[in-house]
Amino acid sequence: MTCLLAIDTSTTTAALAVVANGVTLAEHSAHVVNGHGAELVPLIVATLRDADVPVRTLNAVAVAVGPGTFTGIRVGMAAAKGLALALGIPLVGISALAALAMRGVATEQVIAPLLDARRGEMYAAAYAWSDGALQTLVPESVATPAVVVQQLLALGRPVICLGDGALRYAEVVAASGDRIVVAADPAWHLPSADGLARLALQRLANREQDDVATLAPRYLRASYAEGGGIC
Repeated sequence: MTCLLAIDTSTTTAALAVVANGVTLAEHSAHVVNGHGAELVPLIVATLRDADVPVRTLNAVAVAVGPGTFTGIRVGMAAAKGLALALGIPLVGISALAALAMRGVATEQVIAPLLDARRGEMYAAAYAWSDGALQTLVPESVATPAVVVQQLLALGRPVICLGDGALRYAEVVAASGDRIVVAADPAWHLPSADGLARLALQRLANREQDDVATLAPRYLRASYAEGGGIC
């Protein structure tokens, strides 16, 4: 049995899930007010408690490696690495955009997860389902909403956008015509820890995992300290 804890702190909403044998035992999300560092550990404790899973029985831990908020990603990865080291269990890093795209598992449309990158930009990618797996149509990037919309229009297929970037720049998306739409379900704009867990379980089934020492955040651009901007 694989019992996995998934942690996504790539946005201002922290999302966690415990999945065992393909069944989601508990899932929590919370808007972070005082920073992920202050709220993540209590959320981990609450999620494990609701799943009735003692921390020592976890078999793996998965974490969103970004893109997203720099501080949030660092906090989530530090917690995941700490658990993996302390328990001697596999660590699996997953794209925050791919995890969000799992919200669209039942759609035949192209799925475009968009996260607000501030400074008038968004983190974006586009996926489609093929043979039960996500196929990347537009690789992860950071760009202005106008550039992202042009990339999506170039696919020549109906696209559904989700994530806080889709909400913030909904007017730009709407101005592109009816081929690209913003998801109507509010839940589709929140991080999917369950989706993250399922992508991690796929990697584990393929005997893939990450090295605790070398797994690094995927920022897509530099932080303030490196001349990039947001933290």
